[in-house]
Formats: sequence, structure tokens, C-alpha cells
Amino acid sequence: MAGTLAEYEAPDYPVPERMLAWHLYGAGLDNLGRNGEPVSIPVPVPAEDEILVRVDAVGLCFSDVKLIKAGPDHPRISGRDLNADPTIPGHEVSVTVVKVGCSRAEDFRVGQRYIVQADVRYKGENPAFGYAIPGGFAQYALIDKRMLDGDEGCYLLPVEKDLGYAEAALIEPWACVEGAYVIADRAGTKPGGRLLLVIWEGADRPRAVAQIDELLRNDARPSSLFISDENSQRYRQFLETASARGVEVTKLPYPAELASDARAQLPESIRFDDIVLVRPPSCETVDIFISLLDTDGIANVVGDGLRGEITVDVGAVHYKGVRIVGSDHDDLLEQYTANLRTDLKPGGAAWFVGAGGPMGQMHVQRAVAGKSPPQIIVATDVDDARLQYLQTRFEKSARQKGISFHTFNPRHFDGQTAFEQKLVELTASAGFDDVVLMAPVVAAIEQAARFVARGGVLNVFAGVGIGTNVRVTADLIFRSCRIIGSSGSMIHDLERTLQFTQQGLIFPNESVAAIGGMRALRDGIEAVQNGVFSGKVVIYPHAVNLPLTPLEGLQETMPPVASRLADQGLWSREAERALLDRELAK
Repeated sequence: MAGTLAEYEAPDYPVPERMLAWHLYGAGLDNLGRNGEPVSIPVPVPAEDEILVRVDAVGLCFSDVKLIKAGPDHPRISGRDLNADPTIPGHEVSVTVVKVGCSRAEDFRVGQRYIVQADVRYKGENPAFGYAIPGGFAQYALIDKRMLDGDEGCYLLPVEKDLGYAEAALIEPWACVEGAYVIADRAGTKPGGRLLLVIWEGADRPRAVAQIDELLRNDARPSSLFISDENSQRYRQFLETASARGVEVTKLPYPAELASDARAQLPESIRFDDIVLVRPPSCETVDIFISLLDTDGIANVVGDGLRGEITVDVGAVHYKGVRIVGSDHDDLLEQYTANLRTDLKPGGAAWFVGAGGPMGQMHVQRAVAGKSPPQIIVATDVDDARLQYLQTRFEKSARQKGISFHTFNPRHFDGQTAFEQKLVELTASAGFDDVVLMAPVVAAIEQAARFVARGGVLNVFAGVGIGTNVRVTADLIFRSCRIIGSSGSMIHDLERTLQFTQQGLIFPNESVAAIGGMRALRDGIEAVQNGVFSGKVVIYPHAVNLPLTPLEGLQETMPPVASRLADQGLWSREAERALLDRELAK
């Protein structure tokens, strides 16, 4: 033990020879650690181009639960023999430098504090801290070239000394929330990409056809064009234009023949950056083609009274950036830019589905605290305790800002119709400008999609798997609505969120619901898995024997710490210092 908090924070902090770590040896919670306990291992010694950091706090995330459940089947460590080569999970961390390799001495010094951008890119690969790179479920972590010399630079961001340890660790999940509202979608066809163009018979859309010709002439043109067109004269026109601009053209069978078995008619495994469909005859036909989109691909559908439902892989929207846009008029290029709004509409109506969990709370907190918040906020969940917590936390501040704030449990209504009628009444039948999904449930997503207003945004934040198909009305696409999604955060999201935190614009400490020490980490993971707490669980690895403790239990077990909590019993920097001063001395 460090003895006191002052000694813990001192530049000459003594690094021990051994440490505790929660290795993951396989799939399932029984393979986290040994016999339900962390393992004692030697503290790593940094090479000349590495640094050693002390893990001061680590937030527990449902992504950690997914990794532990999947083990070697998780895509970020796929195929790794965890029994022979275990990893250490944990990616929401606040760290302090305790040793510096000689070649890093100009860039790092002992005592500096950092947070970690977990989504590491190194030489085109994505090892990720807390996945392929051993992470924060340990008292110390080795930071090597992959993180110090990454493709985007260094993946450590310095933080101010007065920032709390938990506060700093939770900037990472907050960055994921912030990242969900600054999604930068492509505003046109992909330059140098692969375009599939399918035009059906009777597509008397002169403006659309002229825009395709225009598209092939401009600087953002694709490098390869695949055409299926009923009109041979129009095909020759596109072929002539494309060939003159160096675009490789592949002629495909007529649309009806192609749609019957598109996969067999195309080169094996080919995917498209852009798919333009002009007057498809049915929603089923649209489904066939949008399944051919590549990562970040856009399907642009020019319809003509198209009715029915379109199948959308919301997992591909969330993880791969796939988009479907459309119009019932001639201006197909306009649809790329018709609704690029990703942040909540000021003065609009926002519905947060599955809002009671830790991440949902962050979304609601952000909405209420924003400078230009929605006028109506609806938060729904099927857990009454979580809804009550949301109501207690945010209703008063929402009312003070003139926000109409509502929390509902759909199960308490007399059937689905009664619940949906309530939503209709709240929005005067206009629907919601923003629907943000934290619930990875197909039925909930399909229901929410029906309430997106014209020009609205359906934001898929929940980590639904690729291949999760939902049915949405074609009208949703043709009313300039947009289905967007994001996974994790980029380093610029972390930088911006850190800046907001240090400026006092967001408050990550308000997300803390329970705390624990190193030996309580497994209990914390079980609590996250079972949805025990409305907010985040934070582990202090050097408060070794601190049991998992909800904040509301501090008054009974640690009155001096409880006395330092902020208003409404929220976690604070002062409470954290009181806790560590107590626990480190044990």
C-alpha cells in the first residue's frame, strides 16, 4: 500500500515488484481471474521505448461483459488462445506514469496523468486497449509502441492534476456518447469508389437521369460503375460519359433479371460504396440491393409512390456506418445532404429508448444540460427503479429550463396501443425529431422507427450485432429521415469530451453509482451484467479490499466519505479523496 494519499500522489511513489490483475483465460465469468480472485503477477518492466502506468480508476462497461462472455470468439481477439495467452480487459481508465523507458524520457515524466483512447490503430490494425492490448483490470499497465506511436499519434491524452480519478476514467464512455452526436456522414458519392446504378423500365425521371450523367463528369465520380438499365440508349449515354472520364464500366443484366438473384449475377463477394436505385418496383427489391453495401456505403433510392416496409440491418448501421436515403422526387443527389443533422434538434422532441441504464443516463443528462436542449424529452425503460432515478436526477433541472420532461415504463400501459397513443399526444401527432436507441431489441427499434418525425433522426446507439434486421416503412426513408449509428469513439471525440469536462460543461462524476476495490471487480462485472445499478461502477485498483458499495450505502459504511458527496448524493472529487485517504492507509 502507498500509506497515504499524499504518498500515492508523490513523484517518488514506490512501484512494487508484484501486482494484482484480472486475466481473462477463456469465455465466461468463471475464466476471469482464478477461483474468483485476481492473480498476483510481476509488475512489468518497460523497455526503452515503453512506459509503465499505474491504473488509478477503471470504469466497468457492458463492452467488458461482452468480451468476457465471448472470450476468444470476440472479434477484437478472435482466435487467440486465452488459456495460454490471456488478456486483461478494461478500457475506461485513468492512469499515472510511474516508469519511463529511456527513449521516451523527452515525452513523458513520472507523475503525469493521462486517460486512454482505447480504440488503437497501429499499422492499419486495430488491437484496442483492454482487448488485444492488456488493459485496466490490473494495478499497472505497460504502454508500448502500438499506443505511443499509433496511426493517429499517441493514444494517451494528458489530464489536469485536479481532475478526479473516476471523473477522468469516465471521460471515455462519455466520449462515446458525444461521438454519437457528431457523426460525419459522407455528403455525396464516394470519390474513387464503386457505384452500382440500377434503373427500372418506365423510370421517367429526367432530373435524376441528368444528375447521374453529371455525377459521372464531376471530380467526385466513382472509379468503377456497374450498370443495370432497361433503356439501352440511356446505358450508351452513361457508358460514353463514364469511359471519357476514365471510369471502368461493367454492364449488368436487366434490372428484373438482376434483382431475381443479384448475388449470383455479380462478381464474387463484391460490395458497393454507393447504390443508386431509380424507381424500384417494390420494397423487397430494395432489400435485395441494400444488402450489397460495403462499410460506410450509402443506398440512394429514388422511389415513385413506393409503399411497404424496407429491411434495414441496424447492426451494419451501428458498426459499419451503412446508410439508406431516398426521395420521391427527381433530385437524387440532394438526398446525400438532405438531413445530415446528427445532434439533437434544438427546441425539438427527443425520445430516449432504454434510457435507464448507465449510458442512457448520460444521453439524458447531456440532453437536459445542453445549451439548446429539446423542448420535449421522453425517457422510457422497463425498470421502474431506473426510471425513478432518472426522474429524481433530471426532472427539476429540466423544468427549470422549460423542458417538458417525461419518464414512462411501456409495460404500465394498457397495451401497446395505449402507450403509443400517449406518444402521439405528447408530440401532437408530429413524432420525435430524435429517437435515440439504447435498447438492443428489434421490437423496440421497429416501434420507435414509427415515431420519427419528418426530417428526423433515428440514432442506433445500442450495440446491436451485424445482421440484426428491422422492418421500417419506406415512408421513413422518403420523408428525409435518417437512420444513423456509431460504435465507440475516435480520439478527437475523447479530446473534445476531456475539454468539456475540464471546462465544467459535462460532469462524468454524476454518472457514478457504485465503487469498489480490486478484489470487488468481479462483483462489479456481475452487477453490470445484471443491470443492478442505474449508473456506472468504478473500481479503484489500489483500494484492494474495498467491497462493491453503492453510493447510497456509504452513509452506513463510510460516513466521512458520504459527508463529502455532492448534492443529491452524487460522487465528487472530495469524496474520492476521502475514500482513497482511508483505503490506501489500510
